Amino acid sequence: MFQLLNQLATFGKAQTSTPEDLEKKLRMEAARRFEWKKGALKKALTEAINLWFSQETKTPEVNDSLKILEEKGVIEDSFIQEVVTQKRILKTTAKSLRKKIMVRRSLFVARHLSGRGF
Repeated sequence: MFQLLNQLATFGKAQTSTPEDLEKKLRMEAARRFEWKKGALKKALTEAINLWFSQETKTPEVNDSLKILEEKGVIEDSFIQEVVTQKRILKTTAKSLRKKIMVRRSLFVARHLSGRGF
């Protein structure tokens, strides 16, 4: 049991392959910046990933993406309206399903607690 929990709680490990020259540059720069101390590569990679995410631009919303495609002549406005309508229907359906599930759970719990069960 403990081993399973330990495996589930392990985070932060990723294995990848990079070109040899890039790895060499990364290791040398990490050692230089972090004064050849233990954990320099880990610190450098963490810093690089954080920098990458901080510079990442916001992903456009579906409506914005569709407008861009329309402006470029890839799709027509009627298609956009259909997609937006379908998105609205799905959102409404999901909300309705969540409510039904909550009601059924409540009824189940109430029956179970009252001793009537199924």
